[in-house]
Amino acid sequence: LYATYLGGRTGEELPHSLVVDKDNNLLIFGTTGSWDFPMTHNAWDPSFNGGSALTYDNVVLFPQGIDIYVAKLSEDGSNLLASTYVGGTGNDGLNFRDYYANGNIIMVGNDSLYYNYADGARGEIVTDDDGNVYVGTTSFSSDFPTTATSFDPTFNGKQEGVVFKLNSNLNYLIWSSYLGGNNDDAIYSITFDKDQDVYVAGGSVSHNMPTTQGVVEPHFNG
Repeated sequence: LYATYLGGRTGEELPHSLVVDKDNNLLIFGTTGSWDFPMTHNAWDPSFNGGSALTYDNVVLFPQGIDIYVAKLSEDGSNLLASTYVGGTGNDGLNFRDYYANGNIIMVGNDSLYYNYADGARGEIVTDDDGNVYVGTTSFSSDFPTTATSFDPTFNGKQEGVVFKLNSNLNYLIWSSYLGGNNDDAIYSITFDKDQDVYVAGGSVSHNMPTTQGVVEPHFNG
């Protein structure tokens, strides 16, 4: 029915998750290494924040680091209705980091968070009946944008799970929070209930991942 490119000219992009809203507009969450990714005039954050150089899967090159992007296309794919960057000064959105030894890339991913889930392009985007947008993903930024009312505005460790909510025009960050302990954490999936309470699922290598009283398993089992 339609097909289109979506990306900048200065870097590479990976789409991670797609969903349609109540008006059949297409919402896309992914990662970008482009400082000229197409932005709309009212974007919440029109500026690329970048990060450290990264080579994903020996193929996808991000020499300027990566940010999250959230974009909204019209039902017929003819118009970019909204688009924004989301991220800090570290790498955001990709469940992966590479290491170098003797000039060669050794792809070790992020312990079990990478290997048990096959790739780094994880995370999810969903939308509610009011058109608000929810994203669950991961970040290496100690300055990922959070809000004053967030559950946890503080970067706790190496890789953090992050979850945020944008309005339907992608020009206002309603809330945003870290979720994790002092080691590697990631969010892979997100949904909400009839009261719009948000549920996320993911993985953790942190012994101090925040838990609550009365849960099935409050302790890290390795």
